[in-house]
Amino acid sequence: MNTPAGRQAKILEWLSAEGSLRLSDLAARLGVSQMTVHRDTAALAERGALVKTHGAVQQPALATRMLRLCPACSTPIVDRLRFSFSSGHGGRQREACCGHCALLLATSDEEFATLLATDFLYGRVTSAAEAIYVLGSRVTACCKPSVLPFLTGEDARDFAAAFGGEVLPLSEVRGRLA
Repeated sequence: MNTPAGRQAKILEWLSAEGSLRLSDLAARLGVSQMTVHRDTAALAERGALVKTHGAVQQPALATRMLRLCPACSTPIVDRLRFSFSSGHGGRQREACCGHCALLLATSDEEFATLLATDFLYGRVTSAAEAIYVLGSRVTACCKPSVLPFLTGEDARDFAAAFGGEVLPLSEVRGRLA
């Protein structure tokens, strides 16, 4: 629980059970500073997983909450980073919070044939096989190493020039994460 993802999962668990929590109580429960709690809750608020108020957090209103958790890391799935694919077992639709988790979850060639990625810059959905990826940039939108898809090689190269990482096709990213 000493990682941001672990703390955030625990915060969501407690929030689900209690409805609202004071930031000072979270810091004490987690054994971390209030600044660490502030950063963790800010990240969760940005994803829509909770609402921050002065000195506290609460669950979003049920009518506005569409919280889906990644089956690989339990991070809330946001459309801007989402990957989706069909399972080879009955065509069941599956989702992951990011490219890193999608590549860990999708294991068969059939699943990779239906893998869809969301372009990091423009939010457009594209075939994951056609996207170009930046692996391991300084921008970690979700899991590490970051796997960020781009619609064009030019966009990927420009992003990597500014934020680091390697520009790779899907096949090479798969090989690196395997």
